[in-house]
Amino acid sequence: MANKKKSEKSGREVGRRSLATRPSSRGAGVVRISAGMWRQSPLAVPDAEGLRPTPDRVRGTLFDWVRHLLGDLSGCRVLDLFAGSGVLGFEAASRGAASVDWVERHRGAVASLRKNVEKFGAADRCRVHAGDAFEFLARTKETFYTSAYRCFLSPFLFQDADGRFLEHDKSIGRAEGFTNYTTFSLWDTYRAYHPLLNLIRQDMSADIANSMLRHYDRSVEHMLPIWSFYGNETWCMIGYHAVSVLADMIVKQLPGFDYERAFEAMKRTATNPHYDCLPEYTSLGWVPFDKERESVSKTLEYAYDDYCIAQAARALGKEEDYDFFLRRSLSYRNLIDPETKFMRGRDSEGRWRTPFAPVAYQGPGSVHGWGDITEGFTLQYSWYVPHNVADHIERVGRELYGQRLDSLFVTELPDDIPGAHDIQGRIGAYWHGNEPCHHVIYLYNYLGRPWECQRWIRRVSDSFYGNEPGSLSGNDDCGQMSAWYLFNTMGFYPHGPVEQHLQHRLADGRGGRGAPLERRDDPGDDRELVARECLRAQALRRWPGVGQVLPDLCGYP
Repeated sequence: MANKKKSEKSGREVGRRSLATRPSSRGAGVVRISAGMWRQSPLAVPDAEGLRPTPDRVRGTLFDWVRHLLGDLSGCRVLDLFAGSGVLGFEAASRGAASVDWVERHRGAVASLRKNVEKFGAADRCRVHAGDAFEFLARTKETFYTSAYRCFLSPFLFQDADGRFLEHDKSIGRAEGFTNYTTFSLWDTYRAYHPLLNLIRQDMSADIANSMLRHYDRSVEHMLPIWSFYGNETWCMIGYHAVSVLADMIVKQLPGFDYERAFEAMKRTATNPHYDCLPEYTSLGWVPFDKERESVSKTLEYAYDDYCIAQAARALGKEEDYDFFLRRSLSYRNLIDPETKFMRGRDSEGRWRTPFAPVAYQGPGSVHGWGDITEGFTLQYSWYVPHNVADHIERVGRELYGQRLDSLFVTELPDDIPGAHDIQGRIGAYWHGNEPCHHVIYLYNYLGRPWECQRWIRRVSDSFYGNEPGSLSGNDDCGQMSAWYLFNTMGFYPHGPVEQHLQHRLADGRGGRGAPLERRDDPGDDRELVARECLRAQALRRWPGVGQVLPDLCGYP
């Protein structure tokens, strides 16, 4: 009798194990998705030794746990390792996951996975990786730390063991109380590299600030570095982006340098009468293309830098400076063509660039035939209003703005197009190998379409980064390319680095958070409009102390 009971118990255990390993109760070689948009859809399962799709009841229990912990799967990214049939990943996609990645090394299973992805028309958010799961994870980890290594190849230490170094005016100076650095590729690095340092290496950021101020002290033009290289000013690229770096430090309250001295340098740099049509920019509200090359790009980048100065002024209680630079930061509005809604050049008389095309390298009537855009075209630069995106969308029109953003990734341009033949990392007219595009993907979050942001972030991360020679699209631009990757693998990105703490006058009793915000005719009275954008940015923030964060992993509120 005892032996009989033992035999019956053993049989029941075998039965349970068999049930757990059968492909499906509905028939061999087929499993069905149990819930979501593809509910009851069949999935073909290849005949492969050891392939055992997860049963219906187990999948149901698993996703019940997930729903309890995370709510719905909207906006979630799913990685299905040792995928086999891939039913877990398909179940997640069916239930609303933003993206799914399967990793599988069996050739038959890989082929079946790809066939099923095609069947559901899910190639835009589902991808199959053929290979070993452990190697896949190792490669991703190596890419991350390779990027971290590249981030710290610059700037360069520029002093002897006793602190002596060659000053900007060719005299011999000594660094006292700080370490002197050089090679500031600021047109590139203000976007993500310096914001990264401001989070993880604040001691180094303080040294960089003091090095910039020493450059300013010895500069004939009394300007902060534009593109410093071994103590020399190369005047390479455009803008005065050292003010963005310093303003980010001030509003984040980084220690180790003189805020008042830094602000003096920022203000004087931004009002220099000899630098690239700054007087015309102040008086007209734009840089005229008949006076200065790359006029549209310079206007837009000046406007952003002015916004940064305004935030530093606000943090330091300098109301008059705050008003002046905030007003000037709205200059981008003057280049929004009412006819095309693109950013369009204007001459010193206010006349629009004619003829005009969103893809043009040279322009008639320009200085020496130069065009209005820096290393790109209007297609890329029309998006450059990182400090007031909501206002830009309103002025262009939400529908048109979204349509053009979608088309950017599918617009094909010739590989050898003049002015851009050496730019790499192309997805349509989105060029990741060139920094003006680095913020563009995150604009989808302002449109309430975070899944599109996630899709393209993953495409860029997987296509233009890796752990092998030639993985980068172009060069690393002194750490900017790698910093972009590091931020995004961590799940956030400083779209506008100086945009935290920025409640403007809404937070100090001169408006209030609940007060109605009205559109004003006078651009100088649009502080409330800028503030509204900053409040919106705050709602997106996921990490304290980080600037305006537009996450690629999290949903949009």
